[in-house]
Amino acid sequence: MFWVGRGSAATTSTSGPLRIGYTHDPPYMFRAADGRPSGLDVDVVAEAARRAAVDVRWVYVTGRGGADAALAAGQVDVWPALTILESRRRVLHFTDPWLRTEILLMVRDDGPRPSGSYSGRVGAVALPVTELMVTNNFPRATLVPYRDGPMLARGLCAGEVPMGLVSAADLAKAMASPGEACRQARLRSYPLQGSTLNIAIAARSGHETAADLLRQRIDDMAADGSIRTLVQPYSFHAASEVLGVYELLQERARTRLFTWGTMVLGAALVGSSALFGALLRANRRARRSLVEKAALEERLRAAQRLELVGQFTGGVAHDFNNLVTIIVGYASVAADRAHADPLVNDALQQIRKAGERASDLVRHLLALGRKEVTEPRELAVHAQVENLQPMLRQLLGEPVRITLDLQAGDARIFMDPGQFSRVLLNLAANARDAMPEGGSIRIATFRESAADAASVVCLAFEDCGAGMPQDVCARVFEPFFTTKGPARGTGLGLSVVRDIVAESGGTIGVSSEIGRGTRFEIRWPLVTGADLSPSRDDAAGTAAATHTVLVVEDREELRTLMTRVLAGAGYHVLSAADGGEALTLLQARGEQVSLVVSDVLMPRVSGPSLLAQARQLGLAVPFLFTSGHADDVDAAGDLSGTRMLPKPFTPTQLLEAVGALTGRPPTTPPRA
Repeated sequence: MFWVGRGSAATTSTSGPLRIGYTHDPPYMFRAADGRPSGLDVDVVAEAARRAAVDVRWVYVTGRGGADAALAAGQVDVWPALTILESRRRVLHFTDPWLRTEILLMVRDDGPRPSGSYSGRVGAVALPVTELMVTNNFPRATLVPYRDGPMLARGLCAGEVPMGLVSAADLAKAMASPGEACRQARLRSYPLQGSTLNIAIAARSGHETAADLLRQRIDDMAADGSIRTLVQPYSFHAASEVLGVYELLQERARTRLFTWGTMVLGAALVGSSALFGALLRANRRARRSLVEKAALEERLRAAQRLELVGQFTGGVAHDFNNLVTIIVGYASVAADRAHADPLVNDALQQIRKAGERASDLVRHLLALGRKEVTEPRELAVHAQVENLQPMLRQLLGEPVRITLDLQAGDARIFMDPGQFSRVLLNLAANARDAMPEGGSIRIATFRESAADAASVVCLAFEDCGAGMPQDVCARVFEPFFTTKGPARGTGLGLSVVRDIVAESGGTIGVSSEIGRGTRFEIRWPLVTGADLSPSRDDAAGTAAATHTVLVVEDREELRTLMTRVLAGAGYHVLSAADGGEALTLLQARGEQVSLVVSDVLMPRVSGPSLLAQARQLGLAVPFLFTSGHADDVDAAGDLSGTRMLPKPFTPTQLLEAVGALTGRPPTTPPRA
């Protein structure tokens, strides 16, 4: 509708109807054949305006720049649904988010996840946020713009581009279309940095009150259930019948935040593309069988329980990883001074290892909701396997023997160490369940040449359990597929393993024989000698006293630790308790600062805001951000041109990261 309501409950800076912009972005907003504004976003906000008695006029926006340009030029007053970015916050007012959606990286022909140096073609909708995602994840790639999501999904399926950034909703619609194009494309999905988008009502200066009032009425619609009526016309594949619930309580404000089902707005309930595929298949089965629909609902409840675990863990991860960083850091510093007493040194090393295992446990829980911050690095495969033995023995128990047959030499791969651990631990848990009376596990490694003559390392994980028939083998990596029954398994473990392996550029296969056991084989490309980054010894260059590092961290214990470690390594260190204090230092001494090491989330001025204001001052100083939670990074918006150091980190990891950015790695061991 063009005009809604006849009252004037909301005060704006000018008289007349509130001008709300929209553009061509189906099914969220578009101009219908009769010229009227249509779409899910339009319907929801129009109903909110009717309830608030706000007169509105819908303005169709075309041309480059879209919502940002229209708001900046005063062409419109409010935009109904705009992705929250830090750069936009500086010029626009955002309400609390009322939508959350996810963009998937889809690759054709079961291809591996491209590296950050990928220079080929990437399809994306011609919107600022998706263009920014392409730039942040693949800065060398060639962007192929599409007018809207459905066109992009069809183009990807048809082979117009080898990969694309697609919303799950658009992909689902393309897969549901007649023809075999999408099935023949053998699409594979991968997670992306910044892929979870928080979307809110945006307003230019002077129209904040009206925007907030509309947001409040959306909460009212969630509370009385009328939001569902508006959603139904845009659902398909019986999504609303299967999912049934779109509301999640927003943690702090305790207001409604909508995470639309994968078939509506493309937001998977636990934030993973794997679940999207499972729900799509499940919707088709649910149409045929009420029994299977009941089973699907049980799996959905299991997913919701897992999501709650991920949300709870996410709520404490920031503080927990800060504490672990402090524990591990001071244990490492103390161990450097305890060489004369082996017992003390061993005790400190055990503290450090326990802290690292605690952090890995949190990362494992965060992985349930895709909230972890990963930092791929070169890993020595044999060392990783050997270091995991104590955890594997604890997981498997005494009845299970572990045999190592490591024949790959100094094989190195590029992968996050926490994710490597999760792969082996999930495989071990699967093997344990297959051998309830005990048995043996064999972990072997060897090198081989791939079809393209590249060298790979293979890790084989064998058990002597009951084995699986071939029809079960063919489905073991499907999300939620399990033969253990609802009380013993969720069917997520092996699907997580497959996704992690694929994300690291590897492949995984399985073979099994009834009565003889199961064998998983994982193949990763080897990091060649030319690709190896400097070792810790090689990284020990000469630190220059002229290098000044500004440490910005609101937690005093962690700020003190980082300051001591860097000062002990020969750096001149300045410290600040928040972004505001750091900004004052940069204004006074910015030309002397070689590097800023900053937390992402802080009171007063956040790390990303500090970065933006430093750039406004004309300072090109590099930034090293620290964070232990992916939601911190997502909320930060555009962090391109910076580096991320995940928490918890050790003093050595801090020095390596700082040395890489200053160009003068330190030689002096960290001292407190």
